[in-house]
Amino acid sequence: MLIRFPFVAAALLLAFSFSAVTLVARPAPGRAQQNARDFDSLARSAASARESGHAADAISLYQRALGLRPDWAEGWWYLGTLLYDGDRFPGALAAFQKLAVLAPGAPGAFSFLGLCEFETGDYDSALEHLQKGSAADAQDDPQLTRVVSFHLALLLNRSGEFDRALGLLSTDVSQGATSDQLTLAFGLALLHVPLLPAAVDPSKDALLHAVGRLGLLVAQGHAVEAVQAYPQLLSQYPDVPFLHVAYAEALRSAGRAEEAAAQSQLERKLPSPTPAALAARYSSKSSASPSADSSELAMRLFAAGHFSEAIPALKSWLAQRPDSGTAWAMLGLCEFENKDLDNALLHLQKGAALGLNDAPDSVRFAKYRLGLLLVHNAQFDRASTLLIPEADGNSLARQIQFALGLALLHKKLFPEEVPGPEIPLVQSAGELSVLLHGSKYDTAFPILLQLIKSYPAAPMLHYVYGVALASLSRYDDAEVQFTEELRISPSSELPYVQRAFVELQVHRPAEALLSAQRAVELAPNSAEAHYVLGRSFLDSGKLEDAVKELQAAAQLNPGSPEVHFNLAKVYAKLNRREHAERERALFAALNAEIEKQRSQQGSQAYGAAHTASELSQGSHAPSSQSPAPQP
Repeated sequence: MLIRFPFVAAALLLAFSFSAVTLVARPAPGRAQQNARDFDSLARSAASARESGHAADAISLYQRALGLRPDWAEGWWYLGTLLYDGDRFPGALAAFQKLAVLAPGAPGAFSFLGLCEFETGDYDSALEHLQKGSAADAQDDPQLTRVVSFHLALLLNRSGEFDRALGLLSTDVSQGATSDQLTLAFGLALLHVPLLPAAVDPSKDALLHAVGRLGLLVAQGHAVEAVQAYPQLLSQYPDVPFLHVAYAEALRSAGRAEEAAAQSQLERKLPSPTPAALAARYSSKSSASPSADSSELAMRLFAAGHFSEAIPALKSWLAQRPDSGTAWAMLGLCEFENKDLDNALLHLQKGAALGLNDAPDSVRFAKYRLGLLLVHNAQFDRASTLLIPEADGNSLARQIQFALGLALLHKKLFPEEVPGPEIPLVQSAGELSVLLHGSKYDTAFPILLQLIKSYPAAPMLHYVYGVALASLSRYDDAEVQFTEELRISPSSELPYVQRAFVELQVHRPAEALLSAQRAVELAPNSAEAHYVLGRSFLDSGKLEDAVKELQAAAQLNPGSPEVHFNLAKVYAKLNRREHAERERALFAALNAEIEKQRSQQGSQAYGAAHTASELSQGSHAPSSQSPAPQP
C-alpha cells in the first residue's frame, strides 16, 4: 500500500499567490461570444461547487470548462487538487502535467505533480519533481512542505541516499511530526534498506518499527533513552546489518563518542551486504506473484489452525489487497499463535485501524487478542478502551473481563502467566473495571473496598480508588488514596501524577509542582507526567517552563487534545499568536475525533477527571486573544 498523508489539497493552497504567472487565458479576439459566455458560466459554477464542498460536481464543471479553454491554468490547478483529494491519481497527474507546462512557476505545481507520480508508481519522475517542488514551495505552506518532505525522504531512501533521507525525516520530527509511517521510514533509513514501505515483508515490521522508534527518540532530543534501549535490541537482533551504526549515532548524540567508536568497530566485523542484498532480505517475496486464490487459501488454512502455513498465503493476499483489515488481523493472529508478539501487535493494530469485516465473534476474538498484546506491552488504557465495549453479553465476556483486570492492575502478563493465588484478584478487578467505566460507582465501591481489605498490599487498588473518587470531585478522599498508593508503590509515577491533578483542582499549584516534578523524575518519558508538570507551571505563572514541559508532552503523545489545549493557552498568554492558532487547530481536530469515539462508545467517566474538568469548559480551544478560564 502506498503511503500518502491525507489532507485537503485545494483548501491548503487557496491562499497561494498566483500573481507571478498567467493562470487565466483570455479568449482570443475572434472567438465566438457564446463560447466565452459558456466558459464564464461554467467557471463560476465550478468555483461555487468547489467552495460548497461538492467535489464531484466541481470536477465535472471544471472538465467541461477546460474543454472550452484548455489553456486555462487555474482550472487545471483546481481540477488536479480535487482529483488528488479524491484519490483519483491518474486524472490528477494529467491535470498537474498540464499545469506544469502552462504555469511552471505556479506554487505547488511540481510538488503535486511529484506526489501524483509517487501514487501512480513513477518513482524516478516523482523524485525529480518532488525535489524541484520542495525547493520552490518550501516557504509557502508548512503542511504541504511536510508531506513533500516525507515522500521525498522515502524516495531518497529507495535510491540509497540514506543520510539525506534521515536529514529530511529528522527535520519533520523537529517540526512536531510523528506517526507510524514516520517510524517505519526511520527504521528503513537507519538500517539502509532501499525499499518503499509497501514493498517490505510484514515479518520485518517489528524490527523496523523498533529501530525507527529509537531513531525518532534521537531526533526528538531523547538520545539518552534511545541509548538505554539499544543493547536489548542488539541482543534480540545480533546480526542485523547497520544496527550497530544506528546505535553509534545515538551514542554520539548522547555525547558518548568513545562508545560510539566501539560500536562502529563492531559493525565493521559484520559482513557488509550490498543494497540489492538488503532489499532482498527485507522485501516481501510473495508480492512479486500473488495468487488469485490466496485469500481463499489463507482462510482455509487459518480455519484449520495451520497458522504457520497460513502466513505465506496471507502475505500474498496482502500483496493484492494491502488495505484489507481482515487480512492484517488474520496475519496478526497467526503471529500471536507463533509467539511473534511484536509483529502480532503491529498487524492486529493495523487491521483494527483499517476495519475488520467478519462475523462479530471473529472480530471480538481479534480485539481480545489485541487487548492482551496491549496489556503485555503496558498500554493499559488503550487495552481498556478497546475491550470495554466487548465485556458483556457474549461467549468471550469472562476472558475479556480477565484481560480488563490485568489492565486495571497494570500487570504485564498474559492470563496463563498469572499466579494461582492472584487469579481471583484479577477476575474481580476485571468486573470492577466494567463497573467503573460504566460509572456504576455505587456498585463498584463496595467491591473495591473489599478487594483492598482482602489484598492490602496489592499495587494499584488504592490508585484505582483515588482516580474514581477524583472523577466524582471527592478530592480530599482521593488524595488519601494516592498517598496510600505511594506507600505501597513508591517507585510509580502514577500516584504522583494524579495527586498533582487533584492539587491543581483545589488550587494548590505549588504542591502540584512538587508532585509533578517527582513524577517526571520517576518517569522521564511519561507524557502525562510532563503534561501535569506543564499544567503546574502554567498555574504557577511560570510560562516558559510550562511551554517546555507541554511541548515534551506533545512530542511523547501528539494525539492528546488537552496537551494542545493548554499549549494554546500558554502561547496566548505569551502573545505568540501563530503558535496559539496552530495549537488551537490541532486541539479542535483531535477533540472532534475524541468526541466522535465517545459518542460511539458511550460515557466513560472513570479515569478522565482532569481531562473532563478542563475540556468541559468550552467546545473549542482558547483563541490567541482570549484564553479560556482556568479549571
